[in-house]
Amino acid sequence: MPGPLSAREFFTDILADWRDVPPRINRPALYIAGEGSFVPASATRWAAEQTPGASFESIPADEGGNHFMFIENPDRFNRLVADFLSNDSP
Repeated sequence: MPGPLSAREFFTDILADWRDVPPRINRPALYIAGEGSFVPASATRWAAEQTPGASFESIPADEGGNHFMFIENPDRFNRLVADFLSNDSP
């Protein structure tokens, strides 16, 4: 994606109020928070609590739980996703 387009998309996303979206999600959902991310784990937990039937997991910062936890601790991240998919798949 070209830089200016990517920047515009990012700017639009951070200014949007997404609070009405989680309660409308009607599919199994997994929220994974990285405790060392710039996005507070409490915000991710809140979104999970607003999503009917959602699951929430948190990865500590010292275990690679930063913003890019899927890169920093791919084994744990992938295990969480695989477990979720195997338990919640139709």
